[in-house]
Amino acid sequence: MSCEKIELKEKFKDVSGDYDKKIDDLESMMNEFNIKLQNEISMKLEDEESLIKSPVKFWQNILIEEDQINSIEDEEERNRMFLKRACILFKFLVAREFNVDKAVSQLVGALEWRYEEKISGILEETFGEHFDCLGYLYKTDKDGPCCYNVYGNIDSKKCFPNGLDDFIRWRIQLMEKTIELIDFTNIKHSYSTQIHDYDNVGLLSFDANAKAASKTLIKIFQNYYPETLSRKYFINVPYFFKTVYNLICLWLDEKTKQKFIVCSQGNYREDLLVNIPLDNIPPQYGGFKDDNKKIDQIEIKELNEYTIKSGKTEYINLDIDEESNSTNIYFKLLALSKDISFSIEYYSGDEGEGKKIVYSENKIDQLSDSLLQVNPGRYTFCLD
Repeated sequence: MSCEKIELKEKFKDVSGDYDKKIDDLESMMNEFNIKLQNEISMKLEDEESLIKSPVKFWQNILIEEDQINSIEDEEERNRMFLKRACILFKFLVAREFNVDKAVSQLVGALEWRYEEKISGILEETFGEHFDCLGYLYKTDKDGPCCYNVYGNIDSKKCFPNGLDDFIRWRIQLMEKTIELIDFTNIKHSYSTQIHDYDNVGLLSFDANAKAASKTLIKIFQNYYPETLSRKYFINVPYFFKTVYNLICLWLDEKTKQKFIVCSQGNYREDLLVNIPLDNIPPQYGGFKDDNKKIDQIEIKELNEYTIKSGKTEYINLDIDEESNSTNIYFKLLALSKDISFSIEYYSGDEGEGKKIVYSENKIDQLSDSLLQVNPGRYTFCLD
């Protein structure tokens, strides 16, 4: 067990700056957490009135006893399971400011809720097609999966025909799908990112059902999925949202506020690009369009990437020698605004002789194309 504890301390060292001296006591707190948690679960299993009636399963089914983990013969798998379990316990400790008793109570409460609501089978449930456009997972950022929530598509008549239950359960299922994609072996990046799109949302868009559903889900996520949020983007927000948001922030602690990023109407792509790779942004939010994905399917022998500052003309030279037969040039470009002019100049001789413009586009925000079987010479990519 000593090797795993050493690895645990090394892994959690990455977040030590966030929690100061608490990390120094992590090993003893984790041991205390383990003992109290197993005792509490054992009593629940023996209590006829308890909601917990079967062996304990949790996120990714890894909330098992340390003795079971230690019995795993494969060392790599044993350490992986140990780290995943420790990461989850750590999240509950952080949520309760390292108060072990409160963390145990919150985790046991989450287990009881999962049994009561039959969450273990929720991934197999199906819901109406009208829910599909309200939220979905799309690739990852640097900390984990990205979940997009489209509030402008909420149709109360379809989403709440018989009350809140269907909508709430659908959204919990989406959260469970998110949990399945989180890497709990990497404490520093064991999170998800939420993007909330408020396009077409007005002052009267949210009726009583929508407001009640939102309030219920906030409580569920805070109580039963603690410390799984890395950051939350609010995009396409209407003019009145910032005023409301600023008032709400008066009652939020600094740590929570640091996770929220409010973007003004239409001006959000630059904010998303800070943490989400360009190829991981959905086309409708400024990523490359689906019909421009063909380059990603091609085996590239040499790849060069450039980041260019706005407000100046840039030239990038690419030399093709005579020995490079049947060379193809593939290029992808993304601009933060539709004011970029792009061209490719070809020079067949030395010192700029034989200039010829072989490609030109004006007022673009993204581009994905190719020049096939090019001739030897210099190709100059111009961005203005």
